[in-house]
Amino acid sequence: FYPATEDLAVALRGIVGLEAEAVETRFAEFSKRWPNLLPHQQKFMSMLKQHIQQHGIIRVETLYETTFTAFSSAGPDGLFDDDQLDSLFAIIKTFDPVSGAALS
Repeated sequence: FYPATEDLAVALRGIVGLEAEAVETRFAEFSKRWPNLLPHQQKFMSMLKQHIQQHGIIRVETLYETTFTAFSSAGPDGLFDDDQLDSLFAIIKTFDPVSGAALS
């Protein structure tokens, strides 16, 4: 029963996505901490937020797939420093209803 519940949460998120405001709220601290991102970093962040709005979820592994490697073949590792990556990955995990870390 429990795994089916997790699958249902992922499926529902995939169908309805998330409101832009909810996504922006979760990234607000990142934006405050690093207000001077370079243009290619800003484009990556915009694409990331749009993906989350449309699909309601994203996993870290997705950031290393073709769509997200357009700005760097290394994915986010080629765009952000270690502190930024740690913060970014922590935010991304909050969008995963399976991990148990998702916020409403």
